[in-house]
Amino acid sequence: MTKKPLTKENWQVVVPSGGTYYGNTKEEVLERASSCIKEKESQGLSWELHHVVTTLRTKPYPKVLIVGSTGEDGISRPHEEWVERFNQTNLKPGSKRGRLHWVDSSGTRSVFFYSKNILNSADYDEAIDLPDSIHKELAVFLKENNVPIHLFLLQEDPGIAIRLPQDNKENHFSYRQENPLDSFVVSTK
Repeated sequence: MTKKPLTKENWQVVVPSGGTYYGNTKEEVLERASSCIKEKESQGLSWELHHVVTTLRTKPYPKVLIVGSTGEDGISRPHEEWVERFNQTNLKPGSKRGRLHWVDSSGTRSVFFYSKNILNSADYDEAIDLPDSIHKELAVFLKENNVPIHLFLLQEDPGIAIRLPQDNKENHFSYRQENPLDSFVVSTK
């Protein structure tokens, strides 16, 4: 007997040029979208109601790069530009070594997944664990280019909003590492 995958059900109202509304029940989503629905209907325009059944992921999440940096402006994430430079120089398309793909950013943090797909349009379902060797190579690259990193982790994807297991009340839910790249770079002096 084959076990069916777990599912989640919800509802959506799609209003062209008016957005998409979500709800756990039909009543909830119709209430949320009611003013937009009334406006469209008064104009003689259409809208859509969808009952959505989603199968839940059973495959473990991959180990991803979770990196944080703050630019001189106090808000930008300079690491994002440098990860892309690393892709272009160290993971050259002809090398067949794979690629780091941006998947999410929140605050000063970003998450990059790794896949063998070198196209910019890789799908998250193609993600595999980021190899330790590439994680270490990137650390050296960032250190050599003086990128101000305060977070450099290789761990299972934490999901939406990049809330880490390491975040807690004591660190104001903003875990940072002290000199996170130093352990990857061996001094030649």
